[in-house]
Amino acid sequence: GYFTMKKIISVLTFVFIFGLISLCSASLSLADCALGGIGIGADAAYVKSVYGEPTKVTTSRATDWTMYNYGGSFVVSFDENKVVNVSTSANNGIATPAGITVGMKRADVLTVYGTPTNTGYGKNHRVVSLFFDAGNNYTGLAFVIHPETDKVTEIRAGHFF
Repeated sequence: GYFTMKKIISVLTFVFIFGLISLCSASLSLADCALGGIGIGADAAYVKSVYGEPTKVTTSRATDWTMYNYGGSFVVSFDENKVVNVSTSANNGIATPAGITVGMKRADVLTVYGTPTNTGYGKNHRVVSLFFDAGNNYTGLAFVIHPETDKVTEIRAGHFF
């Protein structure tokens, strides 16, 4: 009767509000998960049209992804010919869509992206990584931070598994 209906409505309200909170917890969109203009889902032909032939092509033993390596510091990973992950480990002009590059300060990352979904700590509780979620726990932007200089040493964008 009335009590059961009231209970159902309160449960549905909770589910709806919780669902909105879950949606809002994603601090990024998939479009933010890109480096050097290469985003998730781009195909190999597009990557080659922008950056040319890779310096080296390898296959990851862990994920079986094909990896295009450009100059040793820019890596584009593919699963079934679609980009799943992009990374840069040098100040080589490769940036996130918001303009963050390797060599910038951690404070710059926080100013642009806000509070990270996850912060990794190393020795002496120094920050060593920042992760910003793009809708699920394994897709987003990750910044590796040097614990001494507090600067970005690597940026990874995309899927992580």
